[in-house]
Amino acid sequence: MRIFAAPSEQRPQVPLPPVRRLQLSTGFITAALALTAFSLFIRSATNFAAYDDLLIFYGNPYVQHLHYWRQLFMQDYWRPVAHGGLYRPLTLLSFNLLWHLRPRDPFCQHVANLLLYAAITALLYLWLRRLLPERAAVAGALWFAATPLHVEVAATIVGREDLLATFFFLVVLVLFTYGREWRSGWQALALLAIMLASLGALLSKESAIVLLPMLLVLCAVNYCQGAVRPGRFELTACALSLLATLLYLAARLAVVGLLTHKPAFYSNPLAYQPAGWRMLSALAVSGVALKALLWPVRLPPDYSFNQIPMVTHWSDWRPWLVLLVLSVFALLCYRGRHQPALLIGAALLFGAYAPVSNLLFPIGTIFGNRLLFLPSLGFALLVAFAFSRLPVIPRRLVAVLALLGLVFLARLDWHECDYWNDNALLFPMAAQRAPNSAVAQAYCGIALIDSGHMHTALAHYQRALSIAPAYPLALEGKGEILLVLGQTNSARPLLRQALLLQPSPNFLHEDVLAEARGGDPAFAWRQLPRVQPLPAGFLSWMKLVLTNPRKPLPPPPPGLRHGTGAHVK
Repeated sequence: MRIFAAPSEQRPQVPLPPVRRLQLSTGFITAALALTAFSLFIRSATNFAAYDDLLIFYGNPYVQHLHYWRQLFMQDYWRPVAHGGLYRPLTLLSFNLLWHLRPRDPFCQHVANLLLYAAITALLYLWLRRLLPERAAVAGALWFAATPLHVEVAATIVGREDLLATFFFLVVLVLFTYGREWRSGWQALALLAIMLASLGALLSKESAIVLLPMLLVLCAVNYCQGAVRPGRFELTACALSLLATLLYLAARLAVVGLLTHKPAFYSNPLAYQPAGWRMLSALAVSGVALKALLWPVRLPPDYSFNQIPMVTHWSDWRPWLVLLVLSVFALLCYRGRHQPALLIGAALLFGAYAPVSNLLFPIGTIFGNRLLFLPSLGFALLVAFAFSRLPVIPRRLVAVLALLGLVFLARLDWHECDYWNDNALLFPMAAQRAPNSAVAQAYCGIALIDSGHMHTALAHYQRALSIAPAYPLALEGKGEILLVLGQTNSARPLLRQALLLQPSPNFLHEDVLAEARGGDPAFAWRQLPRVQPLPAGFLSWMKLVLTNPRKPLPPPPPGLRHGTGAHVK
């Protein structure tokens, strides 16, 4: 028996076929990214409602009846709570339709937001892969899907405004990028979709006004890089987007006016500074925005007075540091001017942030994490570009690092989503992370009053008044607690001052109770004309309380709660 064959009898060596690398289809990667984005924030699906959800969703009767859908296109976004000069009828219409399907059910609203977030991530990947290699596009889309910066938008009901606007924004960008290669019949459908999506983005939120300039930037960059003139498809798309913008501006001007109303001082103190100092303060706020983009960990949900101090002297280093960083970045863009992805990412980041930065004009708030949702598209493109420029790294090491980073961000996302379940969890977190915000401290007091922790709430109101001594909400909240504790003489001046600073039914309600317990009932009557409109039955309730101060208090009329009335149950 022979163990080894003779050389002449050995079989010829057949070369093995090369090992084929696993090639994932575009559809599979798109679906995987969408599922990842959905899963990262799925914990928010069981949330109730917090902050503005209670006012805009549960406090707006026009959202709660389907036959009011036409009225939504003819009213302010904040009606009937306030008039802020915001026009977002498509967002309100989406609330209206889902309310009709599942009345008062926040689960349906949250799931709709998660589906939109997943769709945005998928569209972002499809757009990025036309500008950068596949792996870089995946890296940029993963950053967008996983960053905790987006918790406020993805975990709240009113985040629908940013989600809808960004979804339609990306629909336009994807169709504009891909449509040039399609046949004429499909191009016609794409152009119609571009016009409708442009109008949909603007009717969802005003920040989509940068869509037309972004299309022009894409045409300019493509022309400068490849010497390819914009064709008929690109020019027609820009013209249709311009038409949609003009239609939106005409509707907005007819309903709410062109610009937003002047905000309250405590919401945006920049609006009360001279133009020069306002711009320097806005640059300082931009530094906070840049930090949130780079390190989105333990972000506060409120930045109002005086969490970000205003710039009042030339020696303040914050705006000059931001100008230095912007100058260095501009130099990098100049040196990389032959890289289309770098230029487009920078244009989208700064172009989308400019209208909400308070640099051009004051807006309704000094800053909010939600304001960075649309600009983060540009930052995702910059992340993808930076990934594509990294030196060659072993793929296994890249995969391990990416997995560890994704797990870290996923843990943060799940933890942060819990805070947005309701005000009882959100406001204490806001007071802890924004200790210098009078608004955060006062709203924490509201949450503690609702849970019966009067003395702890009183401490937060006192903290709010130490930051802003004339803040009406803190004055009224402290006065309410003192009234409940039986210290009527101490509560009366606080409630009076709050009512004089901000006439409102809830403030008048507390003042009437204080004046009925040994005060001056005539004062409440004198303030009555300043407080309009009054809830039904308020006047008769007021008469009953003031004319029978020693009898048990009758229940307040519908529309009022015993407390600050800062949110609706």
